[in-house]
Amino acid sequence: MGTCLIFGINSFTGRYVSRVFQEHGHDVVGTSFSGLGDTDYAGAKIHRADLLDYEVVSRIIKETRPEFVVNLAGISFIINSDVSQFYNVHILGTRNILASLVEHKVPVSKVVLASSAQVYGSARNPDETTPGAPLNDYGVSKLGMEHMARIWSDKLPIIIARPFNCIGVGQSKNFLVSKILNAFVAKDSNIELGDTKISRDFIDIRLAAQYYFLLATKGSNGETYNIGSGKSHSIDCILGQLTKISGHQMAVHFNPTFVRPNDPSSITANTTKIMSLPNSTGPTPLEETLMWMYENARRD
Repeated sequence: MGTCLIFGINSFTGRYVSRVFQEHGHDVVGTSFSGLGDTDYAGAKIHRADLLDYEVVSRIIKETRPEFVVNLAGISFIINSDVSQFYNVHILGTRNILASLVEHKVPVSKVVLASSAQVYGSARNPDETTPGAPLNDYGVSKLGMEHMARIWSDKLPIIIARPFNCIGVGQSKNFLVSKILNAFVAKDSNIELGDTKISRDFIDIRLAAQYYFLLATKGSNGETYNIGSGKSHSIDCILGQLTKISGHQMAVHFNPTFVRPNDPSSITANTTKIMSLPNSTGPTPLEETLMWMYENARRD
């Protein structure tokens, strides 16, 4: 089996994607921005790399000569005080990867680039043909990355993935579902949230990782695919399910500062395209994902 090079292997998604490729017999090499330089990590060799350093990126690609490349490196938290990081890492960093692959004439089978459902803005049930209309710098930078990548589409077999809200064990507490989960584990008496009636598409990170592998091995060159569950659940639903799972009742206080202007009441991924690929499987029930997260958090 060939080698998969994962940029951002120590990210929330990267850990799971690495595991899937290894389970299918592939060698995995990864990069980390900090803290994991040139060490073994979950069975993968890790290189410390700043995507903005072309020489470092080029050296890793030249040494690895991967069959698959998955770029998951990026600034994951949408609210960031330094918006230049979004544009630099997502656009220029990705360009360095693509340029290096071409420079070294790597016979790569697939390059999967992680974009985001944020490119759709307030679209309620977007498919891959829905025009981009991002509402924040994060989404704009990801859409810009997509346009930049298309410049290289005649030279590289590129696929764009647009993930919706991935949730699971190991996600940062900065993200909404993890914040709520940890409040239940800690048995907090109350929590401050925004509009709990809004519904979003939440996908189990384990399934999302399987989809990344599916795109790398079965996806069509030059195409874009949504990664989502195809279902939406409200924050109230998540609160109710975690109350049932934990046996703990928590008071919810509304904080208007957590409400984004013009936030749509419901967003659900259209997953028809990715579900049409061979071996694609349906969504994991939300309650099953929350139970997995809760039991792991409680053990920690």
